[in-house]
Amino acid sequence: AFVKWLKQGHIIGMVVEHYEQMALVKPVVGFMVYELHDDYIELLNIAVSKAHIRTGVGTAMIDKLITKLSAAKRKELHINVPERRLNAQMFMKKMGLKATGVSRDWYDNGDSCFHMALKLASETTEPTPEPLTCEAIEAAFEDDFFE
Repeated sequence: AFVKWLKQGHIIGMVVEHYEQMALVKPVVGFMVYELHDDYIELLNIAVSKAHIRTGVGTAMIDKLITKLSAAKRKELHINVPERRLNAQMFMKKMGLKATGVSRDWYDNGDSCFHMALKLASETTEPTPEPLTCEAIEAAFEDDFFE
């Protein structure tokens, strides 16, 4: 799937290599794949090797994407996070992304996902939608709102 994605001009892959002085081979310790849209960037996939989790690799990758946002063009970063991936949800929250929606059966295996986004502060006075609260998400699932 990655090769097919990367052959498209608007999808970009980035890797993080572990740097060791005098090393002939620099192992990949993280990667991300993202898609450029007219007014936002969508993070399609991000991963960090188990040995390098909580070492700043993931933070560096998200920070890099955030630097690509601009008030003039792409103002938002979007990602879909599986409901069962609590660590990923908490990491994205730490990076400033907020839950903006929930979709049931989003993935082929039937898992649901949280849609998360980071929006640059607008220079206009347009209202920004409030992020979803845990209570609102639970109520939506109880009321079968997303059917």
